[in-house]
Amino acid sequence: MFKRVERRRKRRGDEEKLGLDEETRELLGFNETDSDESETETESGEDNQAGDDLVSVLSGEHDSEGDIDEDEDEDEESPISIEEALKDPVYLISIDPTVYGCVLCRGKIIKNADMAAVHKGSIAHKRHYDRFKALASTANSTDNAWDIVRVLCTQGNEQERPPNQLSKRALKRQAKQAALKEKRKRHKELKTKAITRKAKTTAPKDDAATTDSATTPGKVSEPVQQSASRRPAKRQKLEQIPPVLSKPQTTNKEKALRVQENTHKKSKKSTRKITATDS
Repeated sequence: MFKRVERRRKRRGDEEKLGLDEETRELLGFNETDSDESETETESGEDNQAGDDLVSVLSGEHDSEGDIDEDEDEDEESPISIEEALKDPVYLISIDPTVYGCVLCRGKIIKNADMAAVHKGSIAHKRHYDRFKALASTANSTDNAWDIVRVLCTQGNEQERPPNQLSKRALKRQAKQAALKEKRKRHKELKTKAITRKAKTTAPKDDAATTDSATTPGKVSEPVQQSASRRPAKRQKLEQIPPVLSKPQTTNKEKALRVQENTHKKSKKSTRKITATDS
């Protein structure tokens, strides 16, 4: 009961907003009497549903894009020949307000000539036009264009976009990937060339070192010279000083002769002193 009262109150508010008077309500079959309250809940539900539909129709609560069911489209579609559709697929839907549609693009609403020009230049419209033209080539030019449009709709989704019609972003991404791939390939080639060049230059040196060691096995002074060259300068100078020669050993006879010579020299000196004092 409370639900019915709430629905009735809501419907009254909607009718007041739309400005419906008693006459229009009577014409539309919305009479509020005591018998309405005795109706079953199912009947009241049907009336409320009808009232909601009326309110939605009068208030213009439709899809903003003007999409209509396919059955209604079939009833309201004005016959257009294939020749006319190929010349200009834009047709007039209503005069007040002025609304146009496109035969090839179902559900498209066009409001003025500028929008029509923009729509004709779009990629999607051109793709639909090419498909329509290819299928219309097998039919008569006086046939109804809507029949071919229905056939195209039943064929399923649009065909895949050919590779030459990729977007700019996709083409840019492909070019970037190709450049990176080429750069990696060039880097690998340069790396392999450097490795082979290094192997070729080190191989002759190793062969020469092995031949030198085989021909001169006693040559051991090179590492000593290298180690000496790496030492500090002071140590190198000390090594350049010649060693002190050791004195030869004297015999007993030589020692006796030296003693005699020394005593003889001393005696001569003493005699000289004596003579010098006497004089």
